[in-house]
Amino acid sequence: MGGFFMVDNLLDTYFFQNSGQHQIGICHPNVGDVFSAGGAKFNRDINAHYGQRLSAADNSKIGVIMDNPSSNVLTQWEYISAITGKDIFVLPPLKTLNGDYSGAYVVSYINTTSVENQMKEHGLKVWGLPGRLVDILKNKADCHALIEKLQIPGFKVPDYQIAHVDRLVAEISPFVDKIRANYQSANMPEYAVGVMLRGAESGGNYGACFVREEGQAIKFVPNGETVDAQYYSNWTEALHTAQSYLKSTSSADTTIEPRVVASRFMDLADSPGMSSFMTHGQTIHFGWNGQITSDKESSACIGTSSYQPQASELKTWQDKQEHSSEDSFANFLTAACQNQGIDPASIYGFTNVDWMVPGKLEVAYQHRIGQKASLTVAEINPRLTSWTDALLLVAAANRQPRTPRVLQQIIKTGVQSIDKYPLSPDISIENGLARLQALDQLLKDQGTRIIIRMRDKNPGLVISGNLELAHSRLAELKIAA
Repeated sequence: MGGFFMVDNLLDTYFFQNSGQHQIGICHPNVGDVFSAGGAKFNRDINAHYGQRLSAADNSKIGVIMDNPSSNVLTQWEYISAITGKDIFVLPPLKTLNGDYSGAYVVSYINTTSVENQMKEHGLKVWGLPGRLVDILKNKADCHALIEKLQIPGFKVPDYQIAHVDRLVAEISPFVDKIRANYQSANMPEYAVGVMLRGAESGGNYGACFVREEGQAIKFVPNGETVDAQYYSNWTEALHTAQSYLKSTSSADTTIEPRVVASRFMDLADSPGMSSFMTHGQTIHFGWNGQITSDKESSACIGTSSYQPQASELKTWQDKQEHSSEDSFANFLTAACQNQGIDPASIYGFTNVDWMVPGKLEVAYQHRIGQKASLTVAEINPRLTSWTDALLLVAAANRQPRTPRVLQQIIKTGVQSIDKYPLSPDISIENGLARLQALDQLLKDQGTRIIIRMRDKNPGLVISGNLELAHSRLAELKIAA
């Protein structure tokens, strides 16, 4: 009971209260550091693109760490400044700061040990989970091993095999044969054999692919996008293609990280995310969120939303498992801290787990091998995510205090992020964005927001409040493709 009241008392804690003690807060939109083995060029490119997303820090003045932001990024920052009332400006390169902002807190999108050390070297205080914990949880191979080691009830990963990317075909082929043999032993020939392959330093579906049998062919799908599927006559050819893909994306720099995690490809009913905030030794949860995909078979997430189960069995899973999954995640995080010699009460920051809900074939398989059908862990993201970043942006745009209670209320009211809103080819970006901004101004007095998140040809949007009303009014604009 005491734990409940402890968490309840923390619901009005400001996420960025420490940064608020200084004249300025500092944002560091370093999304590229999620993919540390993806190569320097990719890191720069993804930072330049996703640097448009600024949601962290609560000071009236916000400095941003980014080298040579494009005019598009600067325009987006001006827009965010206008809707949030924050004075946003570009900081000089880190190497030239010379202690000018010493003592200010920096909120990075992800706080790896490398990022943490770099910031501290320039006199900046670091907000978020400690780097050595982030390093382990973000690394697919290390995280899988830690989950197996800790054996937290309700927190497990599917069958997997770790391979060196240069020896992927030879090391994964026996794993494929093992999966086939297990299905045969369970008398389930209808269950298609497949593997999900992810670079240890991948994130989401970038640097991930799957290979599975489909009829007489072997299907290879990169980035979770079924529209890019390729078909082969045998597993060796398909795995060679997967190897080439991984070596060109998340496993490009094998001197940093050469490992690939191959997981058994499971029949899934859904894959909800779940974000949490750690503070004062407690974990505050924000429930399950839905991941929007481009089609039924795709695993590529193109947006997130408040969780709305699309079938009765999913509602049953949510009712029975949502709260227990929160407990198991909290227990795992506490154990992971202790495993690294970190006092859980000393840290604060966002983290996320993606769950996998078994589909009918997987439920049947687990029963036949004598197991109770259960959730499994897809990955952990010890950082801000597209979902938490969107929630923080809504709170900032509404000029609300950014606290756990406010974010929970935003989720309850309704929120959805859309990575790419497809503008019609005959609508210019400027015209489309202007009309979206005008609609947002019209609806905000009714408690509904349509916020531009990415200023692209197909802009990213965050919608909150009355989602049905928002989509109805968007349709009336007639600017979508």
